[in-house]
Amino acid sequence: MSIKRSKRLVDVLGEEEKKTFLTETIIPRIDKLLNYIRISELDASGQRDRDYEYITEMKTRILRSVTGGRHPVTKKDLELCNELYQKYKEAK
Repeated sequence: MSIKRSKRLVDVLGEEEKKTFLTETIIPRIDKLLNYIRISELDASGQRDRDYEYITEMKTRILRSVTGGRHPVTKKDLELCNELYQKYKEAK
């Protein structure tokens, strides 16, 4: 019985492909999320501002990684982005 392992996308892509993937796929999606957060209503707790700041910082890490070659986005980051996207898209 053999164990079938799936390769993660970042393991399969070469360095140039990773850079292209990050700049052409991930960054536009992050920009869209930032726009949803930006146009949402302010809340008294300040959570909207903290979410915006966190996603902006993550975008900066990604842009730095394009020149440095490190992949800074974790599965947890992507899961959080998905949750925030759903939250702010519904609030739109």
